[in-house]
Amino acid sequence: GLVKPINCGHFLCEDCLRGYVVTMVNEGAINIKCPFAKCEYNLSFQEIMDHLDSERAKIFEQRILDNFLAKETNFHWCIKCSSGGYHT
Repeated sequence: GLVKPINCGHFLCEDCLRGYVVTMVNEGAINIKCPFAKCEYNLSFQEIMDHLDSERAKIFEQRILDNFLAKETNFHWCIKCSSGGYHT
């Protein structure tokens, strides 16, 4: 595949980067680091989304939202359904 730069300056072919991103998303990752050893760069949201099909992209976006809301102390989920909201 075509070799492209990652925003940290490393290069990887499109097929390998796509495979890496898909694997990380399938494993439940939210923050996906550059696959090069010792590189601490987190791939940007756009770098990740560019390598996901629509189904995985939707799953990844929902995981990011759920992770954000889990940290919000004023956000609460209904215990009987999937509704939620802010309560102060």
